Amino acid sequence: YATGDWYNTARALIPFAAFYFCTALALNTIKRLGGFISCWVAGLGIAAIFALSTHYGFELAPGSADLTSSLGGRLALNTWIFNNPNGLGHGIVALIPLAYIWLIWRRSPGVQILGFLAIIMAAQTVYLTESKGAYLCGAAALTVTWLFRKPKFLQATILLVVLTAGITAIKLLPRMENLSTQEEGIAGRLVIW
Repeated sequence: YATGDWYNTARALIPFAAFYFCTALALNTIKRLGGFISCWVAGLGIAAIFALSTHYGFELAPGSADLTSSLGGRLALNTWIFNNPNGLGHGIVALIPLAYIWLIWRRSPGVQILGFLAIIMAAQTVYLTESKGAYLCGAAALTVTWLFRKPKFLQATILLVVLTAGITAIKLLPRMENLSTQEEGIAGRLVIW
């Protein structure tokens, strides 16, 4: 409605609404939902493997090394959705809290090892993208994940650590030292807001 051309905007949303309703109808049991999340974790893990293969010199997605070098060394994957560092970073960062909840929390030691490996792969992939937004989204998602079902005292302690040491640590990541509202990407987002 706010776009002015609300009719065409509403028409553009129809495929998204259809996808939502089909997904909601298909994932109507815990078993199906579990299968969907398992496939999601596996898909993100495979994407991280493909991205890291470029960094380690055995490119599984041809053209990714050239794409990465054309982007100043910021890791990207030569696919439709992950063809820029921000897209790759924002996509793969979801694997970190998801792998923690799905593969580590209340799981057997064997599955937990798989979860830690997935988190290490995802963290390295996000680090190599040098995506500021992915760093911040990952920190926020991981903080919320850590707060879930914890005693109030532990939640307060986690928040205190994240808001002090966490903010300092995040500024040590690549490209985070010049984080300001004058930066082009942030200024654009502020204008949109």
